[in-house]
Amino acid sequence: MPKPDSVAPALRSELKQFSAVAVKVLLFSMVLNLLVLTVPIYMMQVYDRVIPTRHLETLLFLSLIAVGAVALYILLDTVRTHVLIKVGHQLMLALRSKVLFACVQSTAAGHNIGKQPVDELESVRLCLSGAAFCALFDLPWLVLFIGIVWIVHPVLGVFALSAVIVMAGITAISSVVVRNNIVAGRSADAQSDRFGSAIVESASTVMSMALWPRAQDFWKNLQTKGLKQKLPAELDSATFKALTKGSRTLIQIGALGIGAFLASSQEITPGAIIAVSILLNRALAPVDALVSGWRQFANAFQVSKQVNNLLRTYPVPTDKVNLPAPRGEIHFEQVTYLPAGRKKATLSGISIRISAGKTVAVVGASGSGKTTFCKTLLGYLPLRSGNVRIDGASLSDWNLKDLAPHVGYVSQHSEYLPGTVEQNIARFTPDRSLEVIEAAKLAGVHELILALPQGYQTVLDKNGAPLSGGQQQRIALARAIIGKPRILVLDEPNANLDADGMIVLSDILATVKSWGTTIVMAVHNTALFAHADQILVLEHGCVAAFGPREDILQRMRPDRSKALHAREGLNAQR
Repeated sequence: MPKPDSVAPALRSELKQFSAVAVKVLLFSMVLNLLVLTVPIYMMQVYDRVIPTRHLETLLFLSLIAVGAVALYILLDTVRTHVLIKVGHQLMLALRSKVLFACVQSTAAGHNIGKQPVDELESVRLCLSGAAFCALFDLPWLVLFIGIVWIVHPVLGVFALSAVIVMAGITAISSVVVRNNIVAGRSADAQSDRFGSAIVESASTVMSMALWPRAQDFWKNLQTKGLKQKLPAELDSATFKALTKGSRTLIQIGALGIGAFLASSQEITPGAIIAVSILLNRALAPVDALVSGWRQFANAFQVSKQVNNLLRTYPVPTDKVNLPAPRGEIHFEQVTYLPAGRKKATLSGISIRISAGKTVAVVGASGSGKTTFCKTLLGYLPLRSGNVRIDGASLSDWNLKDLAPHVGYVSQHSEYLPGTVEQNIARFTPDRSLEVIEAAKLAGVHELILALPQGYQTVLDKNGAPLSGGQQQRIALARAIIGKPRILVLDEPNANLDADGMIVLSDILATVKSWGTTIVMAVHNTALFAHADQILVLEHGCVAAFGPREDILQRMRPDRSKALHAREGLNAQR
């Protein structure tokens, strides 16, 4: 078990709720295990009192009591199982969104884990509602059953205790052997699943470049590796199950044999033989269930450990003070970002201040850190050091739900969530139809969308199909400007745009600037410089220059300045 201070805060609250339910389930289990005594007591009374005396009234009375007790047992056992199933579902509903958010943060930071941890939470839910987990609540009561057997006769008590020790030893050995093999198998499975998903997502590249045969062979090798690593765990599990079944059979034979010997010596009654056999079987049942379900336990434990580590590394944001809508003032304070697994920082010691309503063009050679700068401003890259502030408040002080509606972003490669055009432009916020149409018109895609087979209800996949690259970029612009954001971040916004698209982009920038929106755009040419108030030049992740547009342009090549003035002349003519 992890130490309390090593449990992620996002898990701690859920575990507290589960602990409260576990106490109630334990009380249910106490009553259930007391009701288990119904059958052995009934058998002893039938063999030792009813049969010798032939009192049928006594048999009827005992049978009615036994039936009532068994009916109550069925009811309580059903309630206990239902409670654990519901708790498992509630726990998964509470954790899935938290784990998915952590997966998003992890992927943004460069760890390509996908949503596998979310999918693997299912194994935890199945474990909580399984027979092996219920057996944990029955396990403490084996002391009661062994004690009763001991009261019947000390020799039988010693035998029962020895049997439990043997079964516990089998369980302990099984846990060590099976768990180690499961860890290796899960790691190999994860690798093959990621590669298989990548093949499907890159279908056009795989098929057009004849990569399929090689990709298929590589994926098969990963699959084979995973199966080979899981095979020992499955074989060992089957071996321990067979050993457990055989041991239980031998224990039952031994209990009956010893009981018969003691009964023949008149040290116990014949009814006690049957009662002891039932009690011993019940005492060993939880141990047997644990052995049978140990693979499930081991898998759930590994998933829980992985999820805990993930949530500790990428904690779920807590509710903070609701800040007013931002004006758009941005301040970078000695910001340094070091990607995972890299020794050299992508951004190093960035310190600049952007006033609200200003437009800043970020320029630099490939690999200079332009895209990283934009992503850092959006707040989903974990900084090595430094701070990014909006209106004086650190990004960590903002509630995501408060800040997100006031920020627009267009990446180099437009990405969408599976849904309709309207849902994507509206950022999946309901009842925004009028805003969606207004944003689409401003982005020059309203008529284009109406021409689609289902108009605004046309379904897009994650890659934006069935739209072309230019159409996707313009719809991404509409999504970014919906609701008149206070901050607009554009990463190579003219990528995939034709001449008409560039004109629309220029109009969008002029309109958004008139709103008083702060615009930060990473660009690779001078075509958009005319809209910039300031220019930030990055070199190797550091600030090479930052200041008013004209001042920076004078320090750059003369031909860029000429291109700017030519562009301004064209804008004036239009």
